[in-house]
Amino acid sequence: WQQNFAGRQTLVVDFSSSFYFGRTYSDYLEQLPGVSGYLTDIHTDIRDRNQAYAVEADYIKNWSNSRFTAGASYTANRNRSEYLSLGGQVFHQRQDKVYFFAEYFQRLGKWTATAGMGVQYTDFLFKESGRGNHSWSPRPQAAITYALDQNHNFRLNFTSWQSTPSLAETNVVPQQLDGFQWRVGNQNLRTANSYMLTFRYGFNLPRVVGSFGVRAFTSPNAIT
Repeated sequence: WQQNFAGRQTLVVDFSSSFYFGRTYSDYLEQLPGVSGYLTDIHTDIRDRNQAYAVEADYIKNWSNSRFTAGASYTANRNRSEYLSLGGQVFHQRQDKVYFFAEYFQRLGKWTATAGMGVQYTDFLFKESGRGNHSWSPRPQAAITYALDQNHNFRLNFTSWQSTPSLAETNVVPQQLDGFQWRVGNQNLRTANSYMLTFRYGFNLPRVVGSFGVRAFTSPNAIT
């Protein structure tokens, strides 16, 4: 849904949802030569039901050489897993994300600059154990571009993003993979912040278009 207002103002709202079923089977068998019985017999049967919802609202105000944008979004994921190989036990997980941001763009002759700030809140919970965690993460963004002419430009860009653990990575239901290995999620996983600074030179010559750049990347609290 999009609504235009006087003064070159726009309000945009997006909504999406999904609902699906899944089923996972796996078998692991070990048998010694000449022996009728199995040394290891592991059978996994999981029935999943997943839901996802997302809504985002953005406000945009345009001027002749500048633009202001602000918005918010909400994403929800819900999972219900029935472990038929564990006597039909049922487990529930949920994950919620909320994101707020504001951004300003300005053009000054051959220069253009964009600066923005966002904040993301992430929360997830394993219902049966009551375990989970939540976190707030800043997401600053900035970019400066200088166009030497129509064929040459320089761009300095700073960006940040978050890597959120998936529901599968936080699932604490033990699953046996073979005769020795077990898999279990980690409820202590938290959202990891990553930052990258990039400097790039771009050119557009007859029959040749390309760019050269250098970047620095850091992720001080990566998922472990």
